[in-house]
Amino acid sequence: MKCTRLSSGPCSVLILSLAALAGCQGGKVSKVTLTCYPPYWNETFKRAAVIPFDCPTDRAKGQALSNKLEAALIGNGTYEIYTRTRLKEVLDEKDLAAAGIIDMDTAQRIGKLASVQLLICGAYSRGEKTSRQETRYRQVARYGTDANGNRVVTGYDQVPYIHTINNAVVDCSATAIDTVTGRQYAAFGKSIAKTSETPATIFHSRLISAEALFQQAEQEALDGILRAIAVTKTECSLPKQPLRVATGLYDGKWEWTSRVTGESEKIVVVVKLPEQASRNPFIIAIVPEQGRDVVVEQSFTWQEGNAEQGFDFELAPIVQRAGYGQFLVKLYSGLKLHSGLSPIAWYNFHIVPDRTAGKPGNAVSSF
Repeated sequence: MKCTRLSSGPCSVLILSLAALAGCQGGKVSKVTLTCYPPYWNETFKRAAVIPFDCPTDRAKGQALSNKLEAALIGNGTYEIYTRTRLKEVLDEKDLAAAGIIDMDTAQRIGKLASVQLLICGAYSRGEKTSRQETRYRQVARYGTDANGNRVVTGYDQVPYIHTINNAVVDCSATAIDTVTGRQYAAFGKSIAKTSETPATIFHSRLISAEALFQQAEQEALDGILRAIAVTKTECSLPKQPLRVATGLYDGKWEWTSRVTGESEKIVVVVKLPEQASRNPFIIAIVPEQGRDVVVEQSFTWQEGNAEQGFDFELAPIVQRAGYGQFLVKLYSGLKLHSGLSPIAWYNFHIVPDRTAGKPGNAVSSF
């Protein structure tokens, strides 16, 4: 299937060709890129500063990690970054702590002096890379010929070879501090280990050096810290069936259907999205299967903690505007509909005039 990338508002969506899935009752794109927000984040956090990370074994290593994080935050754009060069002047002048985890009072003093709403500080407790070698043996077949002149295995030789094991470990944590309230948020804390060994088949070895492993681990830590403290874009998989139609919720179970009668008062479009969808805007639109004009639509912002959510649509306006027949309910990622926007999920259903034309589906409890 052909893939194209489409940007819309705060969300960027990977779209698969709908033609390839024509005739399906429901469908979805393979991936969707969502805007992910730290749980504590709010729009009052305009300006941030990175305090040099504490590293007991090597202070320079902590400062280097802080520099990389500062550069990543500048590139990310969530906050206006008060650079460490400028922050150092304030810290030196006021004799404030300049490394590691700082206390509430110090954070508030820095916030007032530097006019920042968020301080990022942390600890780089471990950063190691090692490489060791050991002699191992592999069996190599020994060949000969049998009485008929055929090539056969006559035995095996134990051939020594040098087996290399490279390791890297990065252990760090980061904390975001609100300089107005002094509240600390446990943003990130993780130990990342990487290992690479000589393959059992030593030909065309893909052994990764200890230095390369260390760089990978440190970058993974930086990416984790960035996701924890800044607004980022993350590519996510949608659930198996992110969009379905129900007649209602009965005894805690959705009454799924692909046909509703004109006598019904409403339908419920049930949406299921990953947890990363929190705070992202979406649109549900209902259109005739053979038409392009939207009959009804509903915008919403996905709320944190939701696994699935139902959205009511009155049936009468749909029938009045488009009559009976087959319809598509489409889910879009974005703030508003426009001609270049494609759905990330869709579902077919019928509206029929009376009860004899179709029956609701069986009740089930989940997608």
